[in-house]
Amino acid sequence: MKKVILTGDRPTGRLHVGHYVGSLKERVKLQNSGVYDEIYIMIADAQALTDNAEHPEKVRQNIMQVALDYLACGLDPEKSTIFIQSMIPELTELTFYYMNLVTVSRVQRNPTVKSEIKMRNFEASIPVGFFCYPISQAADITAFKATDVPAGEDQMPMLEQCKEIVHKFNSVYGETLTDPRIVLPSNQACLRLPGIDGKAKMSKSLGNCIYLSDEPEDIKKKIMSMYTDPNHLRVEDPGQVEGNPVFIYLDAFCRPEHFEEFLPEYNNLDELKAHYQRGGLGDVKVKKFLNNVIQTELQPIRERRKMWEQRLPEVYEILKAGSQKAKEKARKNSPSYFKALEENLLVKYENKKLSDISGSKIIDTDAGETLCITESEKINFKLAENNFKQQMNHNLKLLPKIGIKTEQNLKNAGYDTIESLTDHDRYGSYADRFMASIDEMSFRDVLRLLNKNKYGKKCRDNLIKCASIPDAENFKFMDIETLGLSNVPVILIGVAEIKNNKITSSQYFLRDIYEEPAVLEAYLSHLDDDSIHVTFNGSMFDVPFIKNRCSYYRMNPQLDLPHLDLLYFARNLWKNTLPNCQLQTIEKEIFGIERKDDVPGQYIPGYYQTYLTERNIGPIVPIIEHNRQDIVSLASFLMKMYDIVNES
Repeated sequence: MKKVILTGDRPTGRLHVGHYVGSLKERVKLQNSGVYDEIYIMIADAQALTDNAEHPEKVRQNIMQVALDYLACGLDPEKSTIFIQSMIPELTELTFYYMNLVTVSRVQRNPTVKSEIKMRNFEASIPVGFFCYPISQAADITAFKATDVPAGEDQMPMLEQCKEIVHKFNSVYGETLTDPRIVLPSNQACLRLPGIDGKAKMSKSLGNCIYLSDEPEDIKKKIMSMYTDPNHLRVEDPGQVEGNPVFIYLDAFCRPEHFEEFLPEYNNLDELKAHYQRGGLGDVKVKKFLNNVIQTELQPIRERRKMWEQRLPEVYEILKAGSQKAKEKARKNSPSYFKALEENLLVKYENKKLSDISGSKIIDTDAGETLCITESEKINFKLAENNFKQQMNHNLKLLPKIGIKTEQNLKNAGYDTIESLTDHDRYGSYADRFMASIDEMSFRDVLRLLNKNKYGKKCRDNLIKCASIPDAENFKFMDIETLGLSNVPVILIGVAEIKNNKITSSQYFLRDIYEEPAVLEAYLSHLDDDSIHVTFNGSMFDVPFIKNRCSYYRMNPQLDLPHLDLLYFARNLWKNTLPNCQLQTIEKEIFGIERKDDVPGQYIPGYYQTYLTERNIGPIVPIIEHNRQDIVSLASFLMKMYDIVNES
């Protein structure tokens, strides 16, 4: 699975130590781990404008401040793409579409939104943009197909909101968006560093920050003025470390070697805390130690920052190049990209006709004429020899009245096979009938039997294993494209069949709405009593959809065929290794195939409507190719899944 990071900060000022321990330090660590394929670090200037609309110059100037802090902390433009949010218009576009998937009440319940509104005293004057921050953030994350989001603890509600949007979108358009996870600092003290005044959050607007770029004198002054235990009035008094900002900062920053260098009378932080708690340790001594620790941490950062300040033109180029790279990435996941692709196709195929599509011809059906597009390619389709029916003999649960617990009890009693049960007082008659029929069972019989006895992963694997029973030509690899999710025409039906060493795809295209019965009839002509549907989510969508359209036209097809829906097997096999179980994701991650200019399903209805309006074949060319690749890929998926479950 390709691992992608997306994270960032609002450029409302210089970054502080809360940013550093909460996320920045972790980003640098992840960047240098070599685990991630792509890393995107965003300067969220568009989001900063939501509560700084009257001060755009402040935001603009702070872009460079944040960039300098990034580079000073160790973010490497060779390893991480640093970009400016406003340079990626596709993010705004995605935000607009996601707004239709989220209710106002849901945003109102977001704890981070509520606390930020309260902190800024917005009350009833909440800028809409700021209110929709979780939606905007979801657009940022999903546009880059981020799998991981390094962030502070306060961002957890935002990630939950993002995950909800992903699930809602995917439920409508299929497995399209990647479900992200938050990456929190491993050190609990770093999750939410308090301000030096003891308030819950360090914030520029509250003036309680230690900035990464602060000079040593300023750092010392801030630390020595830090809020501490208000009841620790005298050195000899017992002090409290829980909730004490000084000790929280030490938890976040200090390392064992700091004691050896700056406070050798203590071996570790636990000893220092214990002394403070029993009394006899003054706040000043602890603060001086903290000052040394933080000075040591921030000195190299401050020096690198000053070095980059002398190279500002280079920083501008880093931001320019990063923004261009990020734009290209986001563009391919945006509606505007596919609109531009559609327009280019209209120009490219302006004078072309349906007859110009390779392999196209008009065919006659009992319901009229339709367009058929045929293409063949070589395939080495082979399901290895597999004595599956003999394996069934070991699955006692295939007999009536035997479940998981009963099977275990029987095997403990020495009944390892169904055949061994033929002399059993209770189950003998069932076992006799099973053994008498097993050799004569058709694929349909086996599939029906296994479907009646679903007990998790093992059953799924057995369903794939039994795919070696029928002849290869009986498999009908099928996929449809429609104008919507229900009660709309089928615009394309594709079926791929294997014969000898070739796989042949036959696609029936709806030239005009009134031709739909002919499209349906053409597909049905491929089916007989031995046919087996092989689909990807076809048991829930494609086949029921065709049944409904046939019913609409009072056609009575025989579609109750054996069915291998590979979606369920894909989720069973690869759910822990793939960002989602889309066909295209499997192609890319398992087979190393990446489609070029593929049109996702959510854009197909619009492309088809453009074809009807313009009478230009350009927009339907990628639809046909999308469908063809889907059905041909199913044969490879079936072979791969078969090999995997037989190896296990």
